[in-house]
Amino acid sequence: MLAQVADNPGEPFDERRAGLDHVNFAVETQADVLAIAPRAESRVGEPVSVKEVASAVLLTLRDPDNIAVEICCSKAESG
Repeated sequence: MLAQVADNPGEPFDERRAGLDHVNFAVETQADVLAIAPRAESRVGEPVSVKEVASAVLLTLRDPDNIAVEICCSKAESG
């Protein structure tokens, strides 16, 4: 659940401050990550890249508040 704090002074997001660092959405397969990439590109208006690391396939974006949003498929789960 996401919630808005009414008494936020309006300061921009800073991942170095205590609190939220990023939001991660898990998908089942690498194909799911790859299918999301073109749609994400059309929304953000710039190229996005899918990264493959040792344990996962990742697509990382920034939302309008500069919070990292990650779409992730664990290699162990996808086979």
